[in-house]
Amino acid sequence: MIGRLVLLAIAAAAAAGAAVFGRQRARQQARAWRRAERQAKRARLDGVASAATAAIAAKPLPDVATARPAAAASEPGAEVALEDEAEGQAAGTPDQPGDAFIAIKGIGPAMEERLRASGVTSVAQVAAWSDDDIKAIAPSLKVKPERIRREAWVGQAPAVMAVEQAAG
Repeated sequence: MIGRLVLLAIAAAAAAGAAVFGRQRARQQARAWRRAERQAKRARLDGVASAATAAIAAKPLPDVATARPAAAASEPGAEVALEDEAEGQAAGTPDQPGDAFIAIKGIGPAMEERLRASGVTSVAQVAAWSDDDIKAIAPSLKVKPERIRREAWVGQAPAVMAVEQAAG
């Protein structure tokens, strides 16, 4: 009788251990799956970034400020149109309709709103930031400059611009 009780206790302990081990194994498998998904996503993003970087190296981007036709500046009323355009940019409208900051890793919708509120209206402006610019803009974005450097916003911006330009 005591032997049976001991065997039952051992069997119950083994079953409980197997259940705990099974849950741990399931958690480990879930973590491994999530890790693999993140690595695959990074690989896809790196592939897009490297393709975009190659496109940038192959064909320099036109300068938006000098891309205006000379005839447009000599037409009557052209100055009014240029002033209206400058006012629209100052009001926080994007330079290009498809200009999306959220394509940069580390910038979400809330950060995009903060960027626009700080006067940053295009990804091209982010691409042109110097170290001093990063230090100056970081407090208005409520982040530390180290975050902007760590997430490489300036480095990602040309690739995002190339992808947007290729898209249309």
